[in-house]
Amino acid sequence: MDNQQNAQFNSQFSPVGEQSWPVIAEEKAPKPIVGCIALVVAIIGLLGCIPGALIIGWVALPVAFILSVVGLFQRATTKKPALIALILSVLGLLIAPIVFVSSVGNAVDDAFNRDTTASSPDGSKSDSSDSGAAGSSRENPLPIGTTIESEQWAITIDSVNLNANDEVLAENQFNDPAPEGFVYGLVHVTAKYKGNDPQGQSSWLGINYVTAGGQTTDETELWAVAPDEFDTLETVYENGEIAGNVVIVVPIDGSDQGVLAVTPDLMSKKSFVAVS
Repeated sequence: MDNQQNAQFNSQFSPVGEQSWPVIAEEKAPKPIVGCIALVVAIIGLLGCIPGALIIGWVALPVAFILSVVGLFQRATTKKPALIALILSVLGLLIAPIVFVSSVGNAVDDAFNRDTTASSPDGSKSDSSDSGAAGSSRENPLPIGTTIESEQWAITIDSVNLNANDEVLAENQFNDPAPEGFVYGLVHVTAKYKGNDPQGQSSWLGINYVTAGGQTTDETELWAVAPDEFDTLETVYENGEIAGNVVIVVPIDGSDQGVLAVTPDLMSKKSFVAVS
C-alpha cells in the first residue's frame, strides 16, 4: 500500500476525536472612518478657539458636530471616536463665543484706550503705557501746565479756577445755578490738532472733575455757558488750535483735593491732572 492509500485509509478510519473541521474566518468590523474624521476636525476646531484663529473654530466645530452625529448612527462600527468628537465639538461651541466676546472686548478696549504722552512744565515726560507714570492715577496727577498728547491732539491745561461761580453766572442769564454744596469752576485749555486730515477735525476733548472721594461730578444736566467757552464744534486743520474755558462743577469744601480727568480724544486713555 503506497503513501497515498495510507493517507486515505487513515482519514477514513481515524478516531472521532481527531476529526478535522473547516475553520470559518471572523468578519472584521469596518473602521469608523467618519468618526475618526470628526475627531480630527473637532481637535482642529478646538485649536481654532485661540484668539486670532477663531474663524477656523467657527467653521470646523459645526462640521465636526455634524460628522460626529453621522458617525454615531453608523452600523457595525465602534462609536468611540464619534462620541469623543461629539463631546469636543460641543465643548468647543460653548468656548468659542466666550473667547470671541473676550477678544472683541480687548480689541475695543485697545481701540478706545490708546496710550498718550505728557510733557510737564519742568520738562519731564511720561508715558501712559507705564502704569506708575505721572498722570496714570489720581494719586499721582500731572501738574497744571502739562501738555497731554495723543496721536491726533495735544491738550494743554493752562489754568484751573476752582471758584468761578460769579463769572459763569454772569456770562449768561439763563445759566443754571450750581447744585447745593457745589460751585462752578473753569479750566482753560488749549487744544492743538496734530493730524493731517484735509477735511480738518473738531475736538472730542473730555474734562471731568473727580472728587477726593472718587466721585465724578456731572455738569451735563446743567445749562451753563462759560465765558470765552472752548468751542468743540470748531473745525481746525493741521497745527490749528482751539483755546477756551471748560465749565466744571466742584464741591465747595475740599475742591483743591480733587483732580481733573482729561481725555484728549475719544480713542485715548484718561490722564489725571492736579487742580492746584
